[in-house]
Order: sequence, then C-alpha cells, then structure tokens
Amino acid sequence: MPSFAQTLPVVVLVVASAFAAPPYVPGEGDVSGLSKADPPTEALSGFVPRLAARHSVSKAAAPVESDAIDDAHAEHAGKNAALGSASPSAAHRASCSPDFEGAGLRVVDSFGSLEFGPSAANERAPVISSSFRGDYAVDWHFEKTGQLDGVYIIKDVDNKKLAVRYARGQDDSIILDKASSSGKAPDQLWTVQCDTCSTDISEIHGNVASQCIIRPYAHQGGCVAVGPNPDNLAYVTTDSDACTKFDFFAN
Repeated sequence: MPSFAQTLPVVVLVVASAFAAPPYVPGEGDVSGLSKADPPTEALSGFVPRLAARHSVSKAAAPVESDAIDDAHAEHAGKNAALGSASPSAAHRASCSPDFEGAGLRVVDSFGSLEFGPSAANERAPVISSSFRGDYAVDWHFEKTGQLDGVYIIKDVDNKKLAVRYARGQDDSIILDKASSSGKAPDQLWTVQCDTCSTDISEIHGNVASQCIIRPYAHQGGCVAVGPNPDNLAYVTTDSDACTKFDFFAN
C-alpha cells in the first residue's frame, strides 16, 4: 500500500486541475490570438449596441443641419419671389418691371446699335433686329395685362390690332399677328425684367428702363435675342449667355 508521501503529489495535481483555467476556445470571450481570417464576431458583439447608439445619435443630429439649410433655401426663395424672375446671370441682382404708362417705346440693344423692331406693320411680319420705321422711331406699346405684375402685351405703336407673338417653330421666331381679343393668349404675353426703371414714364422723353430681359410668358426658360446684323430675325433662345439686354426709350 502506497504511503501518504507517495500519494500526496497525485492529490495536489487533481486539486490544481480543478481550479485551472479552461482551455482556449476561439470565439468565447478572448480575442487574443485570433487572425484576420477569423474576426472576433462573438467577442465584439458587445460593442455593436454602443456603435449603433453612436450612429443613431449622429443621425438624429442631422435634421438640425438640414433644418438650417431648408431655412436658408426658404429665405433665398423668399428674396427671389420679392425680386421677381431675373435672368440667370442676374439672379442675385434686384430687378424691376416698368409701368410704361402708355408711352410709345423704342427698344434698343443696351450694348450696341441693334433694335427689337417690326419689319413691317402687317400680320405675320417678322420682328427683326432693326425697324422698318428707321432709327430713333418708336415702335411699340408695352401694355400691362392687369393679371400678373411684369406681364405685357406688346402692340404695334400705330396699329393696336397687331401684337407680338412667339411663333415657336424651328427658328423660334417672333412675329406680328392679330391681337387676341381676350388679351390672354399665352403666346402673346411677355415679361420684362430690368436692372433700372423710371417712374412717371409718360412724362419722360428718353431712357426709361435699362438692361432689360424680355421673355415669352409661355416659355420662361427662354429669352429674346437679336443680331448680329440689323436684318436678322429676333428670336427666342434658351442660351442664357445669348440673351440680349435692352434699353427702353420713350418719346
């Protein structure tokens, strides 16, 4: 029979084994020794709620910035509405729509010698880059429709039965045609936005509005252009760089 001294190492070994750490099993809490090929999915699971919480906080904060942007857009839209529609190149400048008060008008290229004028005082006569009446002659009445601010019917100065019409078509030409009896024909309505406008125009002889953009009401993405030669047709273009700016002279 073994002595107590001989059995003591065995007892100690058994007791020590009972309190020893369990063997390492990948994925059960300890992430040391794991390779990139074996990501610690289970071990990091405790971090996921914290990451999700941080992400949700950042997303919740986003509407504050979005609200500020929306407010800025609303303020900008409000300013644009107050200023009225302007040419793309003048979108941030104040603009005005003159009340011509029935004055006879000559419409001239602001930076040249071309005009916006009739080729004849007849139905279907094209509007061209000069006037059959000659230089310094008035050609038009710009009559407000009374429906919308800045919207006009453009009539021949000597024959109010003739109105300027956007003929559309391949050349986007502009012609004189029989004036609408209702005054509401969309292709005979035009908008005018200027950098400067005079008041009491009926009492003025001379320049009454400067650097104005004329647009067809039915096609506000377009604008009137003339040139480059006096006998060229006036036309509507969607190229904002090609828009002609006009000065208005009352006589």
